[in-house]
Amino acid sequence: MSKHTPEPWVLFEVGDRFKYQCPVSSDKTSILTVTSEDDMHFGAVYKDEDARRIVACVNAFAGIDIEQIECMPMDIKTLAQSFVQMTLQRDNLLLTLEKTSENLSDAASKMKWFSVSAAQKMLRIVDDVNAVIAKTKGGAA
Repeated sequence: MSKHTPEPWVLFEVGDRFKYQCPVSSDKTSILTVTSEDDMHFGAVYKDEDARRIVACVNAFAGIDIEQIECMPMDIKTLAQSFVQMTLQRDNLLLTLEKTSENLSDAASKMKWFSVSAAQKMLRIVDDVNAVIAKTKGGAA
């Protein structure tokens, strides 16, 4: 199995009449070419591994603006640590929301003896909290 073109890749301006940005390796070797087949013109990547890498990266960053991607730290370890920390924060927030939902539900059931309208308001809050929990866990809101 051969390896993809080593990083970093950079954009290099090419073309005589029209200027285009072309991805190249750090030594300015193009990773692709333009070719024709059956009267169709298209770009073709020299290495299958580069094509797979392009598709994997594009899909991994789906929905994220290029400006945001370009501002990201290049150190994957930093990204991984940030992801782990955000996952822990999300999990802690979910636990807190779940506990809050339980406490509010319990309090609402006890309040019915004193104020039905206050208990109903509290139960609507419980519903809102439960919807956030479900949405965060990937369920329906």
